[in-house]
Amino acid sequence: MPNTTLNTLLTDVVSKNELSEAQLKSLRQLIWGDNYLSPDEADLLFKINDSVQTKPENWKDMFVNSLTTFLVRQTLPHGYIDAANAAWLMERIDHDGVLAIETEFELLMNVLHIAESVPERLEMYALRQVRSCVLEGRGYLADGRELSPGTIEARDVRILRRILYACGGDGGFGITRAEAELLFDLDEATRDQDNDESWQDLFVGAVANYLMTMGAPAAPDFDEARRRQDWLSSDQGIRWNLMSAFKAWRNQIDEGPVRSQFQDSQGRSSAEQIDPVEAGWLVERLNRDGVLSENEKALLAFLDRESPDVHASLRPLINAAA
Repeated sequence: MPNTTLNTLLTDVVSKNELSEAQLKSLRQLIWGDNYLSPDEADLLFKINDSVQTKPENWKDMFVNSLTTFLVRQTLPHGYIDAANAAWLMERIDHDGVLAIETEFELLMNVLHIAESVPERLEMYALRQVRSCVLEGRGYLADGRELSPGTIEARDVRILRRILYACGGDGGFGITRAEAELLFDLDEATRDQDNDESWQDLFVGAVANYLMTMGAPAAPDFDEARRRQDWLSSDQGIRWNLMSAFKAWRNQIDEGPVRSQFQDSQGRSSAEQIDPVEAGWLVERLNRDGVLSENEKALLAFLDRESPDVHASLRPLINAAA
């Protein structure tokens, strides 16, 4: 599409500080007429989002879906956000350390949900948005808060849960150590506040998830995923794919579900044991300020009840929390 046409539309929209329904329709046709969103067109969407005050109600859907496609589906390997794209996104949505606009927050959340793999830096950026909201009252998430900064609301817990269990994070369905560290930081900073009761459930469940769960299998890194996708698209890869599907079908008939369930139970039992490295990290975190919070006591009680093998170094803390 001619750049002059898009530039003319952008100039008109910015000068009037308004994007009409007709202009939104024209914009959609211009940028998606070739089924490809260029980097310049992606930047144009951000300019409209940041600079134009009045926009149609369906602008958010168009903005979020278009840029999610640009970041997640358009670049090979599909489904992967590499470090460069993560940096590109954060540069455009960050305003003095926080996300200030609803549409950009929803874009970040959608990318985390849709992508198969994202750099830890991007997921931790999303979690820090909640921390900034709770502790400092800053950013889009702080708008309309019922409680003062320093208190965790039910909405904060819902957003934390949404980020922590996004499929695209480095931990997949499992919690990473960096995520668990941030939860401990939040707990220490808000322990004397009237936090929503759902906060304890999230804190205990997420930290226990890190300590006791195998998590989802680690996704291959960006370069390896690109190599695999190129190979699978080759003639040899297509033949291998067909043979793999046939073998999987035969194995299901020959072995059935019993063997795989047994293997899964063995793996879960091993993962649920708290090993010396995990125990050392937990002891250091729990002793950091010399006080056991109610949430930390609840975590220790849960581990004592649910883990088949709690490391001996945790026993004094478990007894103190009882």
